[in-house]
Amino acid sequence: MDGYAISSGATVDATPDRPVTFVVQGTNAAGDDPIELPNEPIDGCYPCVEIMTGAQFPVSTSNAPFDACVKIEDTVPAGAKPEFQSQQHFILTRPIRLHANRRFAGGDMQKDDIIVKRGETIRSRHVMGLASVGIAEVVVRRRLRAAVWTTGNELTRDIHGTGKGNHIFDSNGPFLAAALREAGVEVDLMGILQDDVQSLERAFNLARSAAWDLIITTGAVSKGKFDFIVPALKRLRADVHFHGVAIRPGHPVLFATVDQDCGHIPFFGLPGNPIATAACFRFMVVPFLRQMLGQEPEQATTAELSMKSNDRDVFLACPSHLDCFRHGSVVTQPDGRRVIELSQSQSPAVISQYATSNCWAHISRGCNIDEGPIVVRCYPHTPPID
Repeated sequence: MDGYAISSGATVDATPDRPVTFVVQGTNAAGDDPIELPNEPIDGCYPCVEIMTGAQFPVSTSNAPFDACVKIEDTVPAGAKPEFQSQQHFILTRPIRLHANRRFAGGDMQKDDIIVKRGETIRSRHVMGLASVGIAEVVVRRRLRAAVWTTGNELTRDIHGTGKGNHIFDSNGPFLAAALREAGVEVDLMGILQDDVQSLERAFNLARSAAWDLIITTGAVSKGKFDFIVPALKRLRADVHFHGVAIRPGHPVLFATVDQDCGHIPFFGLPGNPIATAACFRFMVVPFLRQMLGQEPEQATTAELSMKSNDRDVFLACPSHLDCFRHGSVVTQPDGRRVIELSQSQSPAVISQYATSNCWAHISRGCNIDEGPIVVRCYPHTPPID
């Protein structure tokens, strides 16, 4: 505080009837070397030093230390008395506590304190902490780069086109680009692949010389006549680590690694239905990204599943042998309970209700509605960035 450095011991008996008088012996501004002087009474007045915010306390050369700062607004000028006209004096009418308005070295950060944890994304608050202790550089990982392709002869991004009846707008590509950017990843939205093996081969040939850390495609991973992702991967001699997971939506999802000039590049083949794409991204791609960045696994929150008729029907429609991901909205009840109400339609092709929800509910396989309230793990649509 802007005020005066004093000895708190001198104010122990201060009252309005018995005020203590101080005489100013100098000024310590922020950045100045601290004044050194004896802290001994002068003609019945105690010495003090005017001190500004951020300045070091004066050093006492006697036994009584300067150990507190009294704010300017808590002092009463004493200059009206003739004997105080030559110097600046003030009086205090109450005790000042020890170390009042004083900060000590090491009172904020100390040796071996952690300012930013390994794996955290450096934010402005971290920069403030690092800069405050003189750390100008830290070792970081660069941002990840991802390439995204969507597949399907029926897709178009020409929003100003003629609107042919056999075309639909590509929603997965823009969604994944936005979701990856929300996760802190740089994205190249590469376009739409036609429904043939050669399209993917050409894309991977491009990937071999590009500096991508991850490739994502959507569609063409099931067992239809034009689902060409798996045949293309086989021709490219990629290592398919899994194809098909016991989840809903998104069970045809696959993961592979493809040879690249600088090593193996991870590849996610997500299903084509938009909500299945969203679920697989949130629960497979996001954890993978966190692992690549050295971050800890995400910790879910919990909420009680609403047992309104729609929520009950959605729950009962979940196969007991699968882990199901259902979008909905978490609401806080008057009693403080967090309850999730599931969207009415959970079709992997229906976007409207997903777009107005705020979270995913993970309904684990084997959940039994007869065992009482169902508590599920909840994940916000936008993943947190550590």
